[in-house]
Amino acid sequence: MSKSGNLKFVLINPEDSEGPVNCSYVKFVISDGAKGSEGGSYEVKSGHTDAVFALDEGEVAAGIGGGEELRRRISGGFASVRDNIVKVAAVSVL
Repeated sequence: MSKSGNLKFVLINPEDSEGPVNCSYVKFVISDGAKGSEGGSYEVKSGHTDAVFALDEGEVAAGIGGGEELRRRISGGFASVRDNIVKVAAVSVL
């Protein structure tokens, strides 16, 4: 399980990378599962269990403080969560 504390967010795509950015949460759109009903908006906060997610097209948002968010729209990809680091590997940033 991840340690508690602030998150770090990293966005990687074939053309560029961004981060690490300190944040309090990361939101993204996960793909539907085999049953077609498990997808939708998902939020990761500090202390989240290590995990990997398939991502659909949609917005990735990281809460960077003071009510501000770093927002990027991606065409899909994967997100990994480990030790309070959220890495998003996007097919492309739209």
